[in-house]
Amino acid sequence: MCALEAFFMDAAFGQRFCIVNRPAGRPRGLVLLVPPLLEELNKSRRMCALAARALADAGLLVLRMDLHGSGDSSGDLAEATWETWVDDVGRGAAWLRSQADGSLFIWAVRSGALLAGDWLTRGGRCDGLLLWHPVVDGRRNLLQFLRLIATANLQDDTRARASASALLSRLEAGGDVEVAGYQMAPKLAEGWSVSRLELPAGFDASVAVMELTATGSAKPSRALGEWVARCSATGQAILHQKVAGSFFWQTQEIEVSLPLIEASCAVLDGWANAH
Repeated sequence: MCALEAFFMDAAFGQRFCIVNRPAGRPRGLVLLVPPLLEELNKSRRMCALAARALADAGLLVLRMDLHGSGDSSGDLAEATWETWVDDVGRGAAWLRSQADGSLFIWAVRSGALLAGDWLTRGGRCDGLLLWHPVVDGRRNLLQFLRLIATANLQDDTRARASASALLSRLEAGGDVEVAGYQMAPKLAEGWSVSRLELPAGFDASVAVMELTATGSAKPSRALGEWVARCSATGQAILHQKVAGSFFWQTQEIEVSLPLIEASCAVLDGWANAH
């Protein structure tokens, strides 16, 4: 059986809380979770925990880390920046490589894909990139977060849209914003807002995009479809797979999608065998 460990990793501006799922025996590969952000992370923890355990049962060493200023890691959100979060991705990858030899696979959930992409374009290396319903546009994603919180407070979609736009304008003008207990500083918002999911030139690792759907349609959503087409035009081979399930990162109750976990395990198992 796999072993579960928790520890604090020394890092810039304090420590990072980490959870490790270790397989029985020598790891067949290394997996770093790059988590979704803020409220989406809270809704996704159970899914990520179940998937990490399943991956460890399949022989993979899995690291989950709370980013600077989030979860149980040191600092507050107001102290975090996009740069420290990108650095945390590299820190997690380095820790995994210090634990065992083997291929490194990045598993990014939602907005975590933006961080993973930025890390890769800045020189990060991996042997496979698994994306769970990835965000491709940081500014739109940040605005959606602000609107989600505003909707919960105002109970009026029109007013929520205006409120979210006003909050984003304030951040872009250099002002702090407090929303639903989150104190966000302009430096974090700036990096988040300008981020785009891009792969570095010459990227030759395997890429798989898992998109949840309740409709049964095999076609990707418009934003993801355009991203897949753009990457494919550069010669990047991308596996796109639609999986039945609800959007667990935004549902009122905590929900899971076992088909998504099973599909992800199959992809990573194949990559591990290929390496």
